[in-house]
Amino acid sequence: MIQYCNFTYEFRLLFLGFIVTLALTSSVPDQFINAGSLFAMMTLGMYHGSYDVVELNKLFPRLVRRFFAYLSYLVIALVLLFLSWISPIIFFTLFFFESVFHFGYGDSLIQTKWRHLESIARGLLPFTVSGTFHPEEVKPFFSLLLKSNLDVEIFTAILPYLLIVNIIAFALLVFYQKQTKVIAEIVLIAFCFYFLKPYPAFTLYFVLFHTFRHLREKNEDSSILIHKTLFNPLAWFATLLVALPLIIFGLTDEKLSLEIKSYPFFAFAALTFPHGLLNYFKKNI
Repeated sequence: MIQYCNFTYEFRLLFLGFIVTLALTSSVPDQFINAGSLFAMMTLGMYHGSYDVVELNKLFPRLVRRFFAYLSYLVIALVLLFLSWISPIIFFTLFFFESVFHFGYGDSLIQTKWRHLESIARGLLPFTVSGTFHPEEVKPFFSLLLKSNLDVEIFTAILPYLLIVNIIAFALLVFYQKQTKVIAEIVLIAFCFYFLKPYPAFTLYFVLFHTFRHLREKNEDSSILIHKTLFNPLAWFATLLVALPLIIFGLTDEKLSLEIKSYPFFAFAALTFPHGLLNYFKKNI
């Protein structure tokens, strides 16, 4: 018998966002959906990453240690950026596995030995579902990091096989754990990436689910969190300075529109590594 549990706050947010976006996609042009996605990334999503500053300050209260912590954070990101320049395939492979681990482990609810299985079932979803059912639409994003069309084709062809691994991990999780919260969340995330195009699907998942779970784990009150994110002057300034001009030009320039779709991922790809390491360190100290 599956244990009954109330749905999580993040589940309710993602479900509402999924229903609204699904309704909009039938009548609103893709350019405006992508513009809205970028807008959400630059506001709500920005606070997610900026919280690393708070975490570093808490972990390293002494000024000298804090300085070296900041320096290490930036050096890791810069080293990975340099690696992306000299060997895109190695960088992308590291980015893929780190992203799977970060999203899977960071969003997991199970605290027992089954947590790693849940991490696999969750972490692979953004890649495997989008790559299997929307392969032509994920290729432009992969090509921005991989550069080689052959590498893009090979990686895209691998994703359906990884989806099988994804399904097996989920089936084992259902059989051995039977937790409604976990099952419902994984199914809803899979629905998002199946029914929606990759860019709005990832935006919904990242902004409404991953970001809020990440911040709520820091004991942030939901109402305070929403106020901080929606009325964050830095986020709004960055949006007005960077996002809106890109959105305006992207609505009329197809080539630039592709750059807009991928714009947040450049920053995420570079910062995912130190961000993931920081969160893993925080959870295990």
